[in-house]
Amino acid sequence: MKVSWKKKVLPSLLALTLAFSFGSAVQAEKGNNGKGQNKEKVEEKKEEKNEQKPVTKLESVVAVMSLLEEKLDLEPEDDSDLDSKIPDWAKEHVQLALDYEIVSTEEIKEYKKPAARLFVTKLLVKATGTEIDEDEIGDLSYHDIKKLSDEEKAYLSFALEEDLIMEYENEKAFKPNKPVTHGEMENFIKSLSDKIDDDEFNLKDVDFQFKQLSDGNDEGKFKEAVITGKKVKTSIPNLKNKDLWIIWNNDNKKLVDLDRLDGTQDDGYETAKLLEKAIADALRQDRRVEVSYDRSNLRFIFETISRRPFQNAPSLQFDGDKDVLKALGLDNSRAVGSLNGKESWAISVESHSFKDEIYYLKILLNDTYFTEVEISVDERDSEGEIAEKLYEALKTNYKTKSDFVIDLDDETVILTMKNAKDVEIELVITED
Repeated sequence: MKVSWKKKVLPSLLALTLAFSFGSAVQAEKGNNGKGQNKEKVEEKKEEKNEQKPVTKLESVVAVMSLLEEKLDLEPEDDSDLDSKIPDWAKEHVQLALDYEIVSTEEIKEYKKPAARLFVTKLLVKATGTEIDEDEIGDLSYHDIKKLSDEEKAYLSFALEEDLIMEYENEKAFKPNKPVTHGEMENFIKSLSDKIDDDEFNLKDVDFQFKQLSDGNDEGKFKEAVITGKKVKTSIPNLKNKDLWIIWNNDNKKLVDLDRLDGTQDDGYETAKLLEKAIADALRQDRRVEVSYDRSNLRFIFETISRRPFQNAPSLQFDGDKDVLKALGLDNSRAVGSLNGKESWAISVESHSFKDEIYYLKILLNDTYFTEVEISVDERDSEGEIAEKLYEALKTNYKTKSDFVIDLDDETVILTMKNAKDVEIELVITED
């Protein structure tokens, strides 16, 4: 990924009079003001003294995030959740670090403390967007790192290999808890800047995870379908003239008549009873879906019931007007229960996007190309927003729409074959 340098002032760094980034140049310019060599020597001694001072956690985070903001033109989200004690001049950069998972809230909690070598090492590596593999630890000769975890050793190994912490390359001991000085931090920032300018910098890709929910061989096995709704505002909602659909066994969709649920019920138990009757009328089958109201948790519970021990409990799913789903705590559309011999996969989005990117989901059936969909994500799209884009891409593809039932459950997309087939599904994500 190519990035460009966008010239703008770094007020936070200059206000701190840190030696990072362009701090030295600023000090030199101040010293060369025609007042003589004595003034220059004073400034030089002052700068040398500053370079030996320990840098705090907060200062190190601000230094790194100022560089990333400068190079990549990043913008923070709302900082309302930040610790109120964090100084105003640092809030924007701390929020950026949290947004892009450079640091955690716990790591920056004691922000006034000196930044240890291990803390800064991890900070620099995370700033490169690198996914650390604990199994890939290079040759580390330091004699004092036995107590470090494999993950910490992997961070250290990567930082040394990429010349991010050249100051420590020839030392016999790493001294992970020793404070980093201003002078060292200046060099680290320069190394990180060089890495970005060399086009070696890559923000992390979106993390897509695949999980097979059914291999299509579970037909005949009883699996109860239970949907536990989320907390509702009222147990007697007015749902008259609203649409609620029950989707039975993934492909049998019936409209539930809600006209009797007009908000005049006595309590949640009566609402649940009327809703259960309405569902039974829609399915033309009594006692296949039981509806109850959990008063202690203010939620409705929907459960399929098998008439015989060997009979499958069909999968259960709801759809309809958004306000109806919200009123009943049904803000998801995932089918639960028996899949009746149909292969099903879940595609979960496990991270937000760090950059604008185009991804492709390729679907293969029995090792043969079936189709491919494109997902265009924007920088800082949430997990839910990315999942919704994937869902829409699959719903608008005529092949997936024809052969699969496609569901969206918060940050997860569910793909289920419409017909029971002896077929092996393979899902592959690639990027542009």
